[in-house]
Amino acid sequence: MKRISSAIYFTIALSLLVGVSMPSAAQAAEPTVQTLEIYGGIIDENHPLNSEDQYTEVSTDLGVTWHPAYLVGGNHPWGNVAGTNSWLNCAPSFFDCLNVRSDYRYRFYLAPGWSASNLVADMKIDNYGWISLNGTDISGEQAGQWNSGGPIALEELTHTGWNELHVVLVDQGGWAGINFHLTYTVTSPEPIKVLEPRAPSTLAVDFNLEGGDGSVDPISYTLGAPALTLPAPTRDGFTFQGWAKDSLDGLIVDSEQYIPDAAVTLHAIWDKIPAIDDKGTTDDSTDIPVETTTSEQVKRTLAETGLDPMPISLLAFGLVLAGVLLIRKTKRS
Repeated sequence: MKRISSAIYFTIALSLLVGVSMPSAAQAAEPTVQTLEIYGGIIDENHPLNSEDQYTEVSTDLGVTWHPAYLVGGNHPWGNVAGTNSWLNCAPSFFDCLNVRSDYRYRFYLAPGWSASNLVADMKIDNYGWISLNGTDISGEQAGQWNSGGPIALEELTHTGWNELHVVLVDQGGWAGINFHLTYTVTSPEPIKVLEPRAPSTLAVDFNLEGGDGSVDPISYTLGAPALTLPAPTRDGFTFQGWAKDSLDGLIVDSEQYIPDAAVTLHAIWDKIPAIDDKGTTDDSTDIPVETTTSEQVKRTLAETGLDPMPISLLAFGLVLAGVLLIRKTKRS
């Protein structure tokens, strides 16, 4: 039993040493390939024939107003593209919306650091139409059936922040509808964020000054607009360090190039200016008020994943030494 106990004791000490040798700082996310699959459309038990498509919105007035697109079935004479079982139309049948232009819209957000943006398209269009990204035609006008034959490179048209993808249908009578499968891919450090159909096109940005002077009016950010330059408030005895998202412990945002991905409250981060006495020396003993968090404290909160390694290291070396002595004593006995 003594030998087993000694081995366990020694293993615990080694485990502590291994633990303190591991890095404590959180690693930044590496960019990976993110994929967004868009089907127009799919009928299932929760989305029956002639019901609203849960992913797609449509406009028949060039984007002034938007309403749900409809699943009108898969019995069009031209069939369905792979992966779908229904066409879409701006009303609940193939015989509505005749001689009408319909714009089908999808909005998505890309975090900074993206690259390699592209789209593969497979479409059936009665009668003709095209695909656009952020207002630019990326497919050319197509009629009947069309496949991109591979990825369409979109890096020059893609934005950091909010992007808007349209599938446009123009009907010329008879039957009306569109059927497609779009695969959008991008290399990004964060997943693609897709906005709900008919969600507002503005996001509220509120500010909590955390004791700062005066007040800052909320900002209404319009999707697709340029990045915001955030205000820089003041506070007597403190230096403004920036804004944190949703709480003082939240992600620190870029104050000059910030694009919100949702409604948000930003919290001001402050550093207390050390007091200077009559001798010209600084007094760092002044306590920071409870409600104040310095930028250094925020950085530690975001980065650290463990405890201070020094006490654990000393404990581990002590355990190793005690373990060695215990093993030697056991062998002698």
